Amino acid sequence: MTIRAVSPEDVPALGQVLARAFEHDPLHRWIFPADRTWARNSHRSFAMALRQAFSLGVALTDEGRHGAAIWHDSTRSSTLWERLVFALRMLPLLGTRALLIGRGFDELAPLHPKMPHWYLYALGTDPLHQGKGIGSALFAPMLARCDAESRPAYLEASRPENVPYYERFGFKVIGEHTMPQGPVVWRMLRTP
Repeated sequence: MTIRAVSPEDVPALGQVLARAFEHDPLHRWIFPADRTWARNSHRSFAMALRQAFSLGVALTDEGRHGAAIWHDSTRSSTLWERLVFALRMLPLLGTRALLIGRGFDELAPLHPKMPHWYLYALGTDPLHQGKGIGSALFAPMLARCDAESRPAYLEASRPENVPYYERFGFKVIGEHTMPQGPVVWRMLRTP
């Protein structure tokens, strides 16, 4: 299976793929709890995250665009202007839940590892193509890069059934965090 970098032309289709992949994810349903809001805004929020990865890290997909992985490099940070633009674009998508969601992610951010690491923002495969090894293939290049750079990888799993999946790749649970009025996320770290 060929894995390649996401191009700007891929973003709309992959935003839809990630939205379908995360449709039943507790954390993303906490962000967009109503079906109508989910259908209207989820793919747009993932498209924004994919575009953000062009400056903050790496976004990968397979040749068929059946899955995507978004990785952020902890040594890179967006400028104040970029954060402001991102927040202003997200605000209409989040509506009245923006403050609650912002508070939840503000509580989670300081729990990230302090050492340089790669953060898996999202990994998803279209439900029609799950179980075919696409997720594993999307993982492989970045985990190899983590090993080559001697850098850990970090993620937050928001479905309990995903914890054993990530453990297969060497991740270990290092803590749990409950989002305000929301689900538990399992903080997981993989050492190189």
